[in-house]
Amino acid sequence: MADLRKVSGMAFAAVILTLTPLTWPVAVAQCPSPAAHGARRIPAFFDQGRVLAAPVTANGDTLFFILDSGGGFNAIDAAVLSRFGLTPMVRGSGSDTMSVVPFPSSIDSMQLPRPRAGFPGPGYLAASTLFDQLARMYPVKLTGFLGGGWWADRVWRIDYPAGKLWLFPRSVLPTNGSTLGPHEVRVTFRSVDGRRPTNFARFRAEVDGDSLDLLFDTGATTQFTDGAMAIVHDGRPAGRGGSFISSEIFDRWHARHPDWRVIPQGEVGTRAPMIEVPSMRLGGYTLGPVWWEERGSTGFHKLMDGLMDHPIQGSLGGAAFRHLAVTIDYVAGVACFDAPVN
Repeated sequence: MADLRKVSGMAFAAVILTLTPLTWPVAVAQCPSPAAHGARRIPAFFDQGRVLAAPVTANGDTLFFILDSGGGFNAIDAAVLSRFGLTPMVRGSGSDTMSVVPFPSSIDSMQLPRPRAGFPGPGYLAASTLFDQLARMYPVKLTGFLGGGWWADRVWRIDYPAGKLWLFPRSVLPTNGSTLGPHEVRVTFRSVDGRRPTNFARFRAEVDGDSLDLLFDTGATTQFTDGAMAIVHDGRPAGRGGSFISSEIFDRWHARHPDWRVIPQGEVGTRAPMIEVPSMRLGGYTLGPVWWEERGSTGFHKLMDGLMDHPIQGSLGGAAFRHLAVTIDYVAGVACFDAPVN
């Protein structure tokens, strides 16, 4: 859950070279190969464990859409509508209204597929004024936001170490009832009468010997305070991919492991505490260390539990995924993980 500049192709390349190492580790091939399955690459910009779609329009503008599998809506910055010749339509009534626009026709669907599900509906975007609040967390000017409904019914490979996003034409992972491989995990969704009213994926990971139910959250974003940066001191920017955990699990970790580093007011805005988990297990791999931000349990469960097929304890994002290539099959309900090697 993400807590939204007009640049030329050359400027975009300069940004990439500034923020990205010139060489990347490659992933051990445990999951289906994009080349072998006819997957096509979606232009994307990876930044500190976060992934943004980066389509280029016919006139050479590079756009940046946050890709947030834990987000509940699809949106575009209201300030850029005139660039696309879009006029907002008002949906709803009374105080419950929203301005919406069709997905811009000038964005090639081969570069950026239209959303199939999610609010405000297939092929539409909400016109939002919230993007300025998120701007400080990202090094590029944001154009839009695509949530769980955009990811829905598709099959993806998100290769964080290589900085590549792939879209498969069909399901590539085992169907329900099949035996899973050593680096595969089930992902499940809320279902009502055989349909998914939401498209938030739940999966399990192990921390401190406990198996936790977590939201698959590519958009999880945090911004460390200056005080937190002085403690973490890892040479990375303050704005980065995060992971969130409920208060009861946070307190359990802290009680069991007083030696684990804790920053009492580590996150900008929320002033939420943070805890460093030295290692965790995901898809057969040991990862870490991973910083987690506390999310108050009452609000966390009230917000998410009704949207999931089962209550969750937190959401896992780029704080951990940045070490992996993740293939997630929304059709089959399975995710596969590849670990990078140098």
